[in-house]
Amino acid sequence: MNGVLSTNKSFSLRPSNLSKGNHVIILQVKDSSSQSAQGSVPLRVINEASVPQLFIRITSPLTGTVLKSENEVLFVSRVEGGIYL
Repeated sequence: MNGVLSTNKSFSLRPSNLSKGNHVIILQVKDSSSQSAQGSVPLRVINEASVPQLFIRITSPLTGTVLKSENEVLFVSRVEGGIYL
């Protein structure tokens, strides 16, 4: 699968929705001032019958955080689930 996986603030994805092999999931964000940033996580989908669901969550900044436009923002994400090889 290539292209946009979701435009929602939060989403989950079953590995079975991706083809077997190597992938890079890219998270892109844009604020109301059109400032943008992105991060990525490489992963590999294997052919397993019971692969746990994969979750990628932004853990920082927190929802509702107010930032000054001149400050740099570090986005931190957490990957949960899946199988680490």
